[in-house]
Amino acid sequence: MAPKQKGKTGPKKKGAKDDPVKLGDKDLLRRAEIDIACLQSLLEVKSQEVLTARQHEQRWREKAAMLQVSLENQRLDLLDITSNMQRQYKEMQDQLLKRGAATEAQAKVLSSQLTSKDVVIAQLMDKQVQQQRLHDNEVTEMQKKQNILQSEFADMLKHTVQHLHAQRRAAYAQIAHV
Repeated sequence: MAPKQKGKTGPKKKGAKDDPVKLGDKDLLRRAEIDIACLQSLLEVKSQEVLTARQHEQRWREKAAMLQVSLENQRLDLLDITSNMQRQYKEMQDQLLKRGAATEAQAKVLSSQLTSKDVVIAQLMDKQVQQQRLHDNEVTEMQKKQNILQSEFADMLKHTVQHLHAQRRAAYAQIAHV
């Protein structure tokens, strides 16, 4: 209850008496008892409000504690998931690097094999070209020899025919002389 103000209470109403009414001790006691009862009632209401507020506060604290535990659990789960994902990522990266290195090594081996095969093919082609040249040279030489032999045979045949003609003429001449 608000404390009583001392001093003027404002303009007086018409018909109000200037003398305040004096109350007796019983009335004052009764008024005090009523004030005390009102204050007790107000105290009970305020106590109930405080109790309700404390109960709400306790529930909020319990909720906050549960949320804190839940948040901590989620944080731990997130850390587990993150570490697991990082581990998987590193494993995949290692596998990829190994596969890349293996593929690169295989590519180098195949490239060197291809290069060696190219060298062998080039050598075989050079050898084939050389053999073809030798063969062409042999054919040319044989044709020259054949031409020479044909020419010699033709000359020999010509001489033989001429010799046979000469012998025949000589034989005819001897027969004709006889």
